[in-house]
Amino acid sequence: MIGLMRSELRKVITLRFWWILALVPIVLGAMSGAVTLPIIRAIDEAFGEGSDSGVANSIATLFGVVIALYFVLVFAAIFAGVNVGNEFRYGTITPSFTTTSSRDRLVAAKLAVTSVFGVGYCLVVVLVSSALLLMFSSEADAAATWPGLLGSGLLAALAWTVIGTGIGLLTRSTVATTIIVVVWCTFGEFFTAGFLSVMGATGIGNYLPVMSTIATVGNAATVNGIDGLPMWPLAPLILLGWTVAILAGGWFLTRTRDVS
Repeated sequence: MIGLMRSELRKVITLRFWWILALVPIVLGAMSGAVTLPIIRAIDEAFGEGSDSGVANSIATLFGVVIALYFVLVFAAIFAGVNVGNEFRYGTITPSFTTTSSRDRLVAAKLAVTSVFGVGYCLVVVLVSSALLLMFSSEADAAATWPGLLGSGLLAALAWTVIGTGIGLLTRSTVATTIIVVVWCTFGEFFTAGFLSVMGATGIGNYLPVMSTIATVGNAATVNGIDGLPMWPLAPLILLGWTVAILAGGWFLTRTRDVS
């Protein structure tokens, strides 16, 4: 298993797309952390009569880091899907399967390596954006939210990396995986939730992957939680359910269908 993981790591590093996908979330994390605080402070001074700079710091921390976290989850899923899709695109999956005693072992090794990169993306982005917020702020009021935000963010990054792997195994295409992730995470789920609401299934949209992710991270980083969304521990369990279902579907098809 260790040998397979080393092989998968070499594949990722050799293709060099991992650092390109990591660059955008890191830049966005830096920008969101540096830009959000002055904007929130200006709004607070204009409409709140400068009542409490700590409020601005708290809002900026949550808003800035969560925006960065949103993009890192999307890019982690894309990275995982592209990593899997490239195997089918360039035909390297066939010799990999023929030289490995079990397809399960190969998929598990690929999943482990991509998960490390996905969690690493999240860790770097959250630390960068949080550090920049500290540079712009002398207050520490928002510090209490960081452990929950970081922990739930890492959990969400792991989940979306696995989801991206599952989608890549299902589609066997880098383009299809990227389109599915981007479309679903930007407006696809919200349109789906709206359609379900119109059809009378109000509230079901809160249990879809993106909303369960927002609930997982948001309710871990705030004291009172977010109204209308599943609370802990239900929120991460829902996200886990989606993660397992998508990965299981892709894994099953990979085990059973011809890849030659």
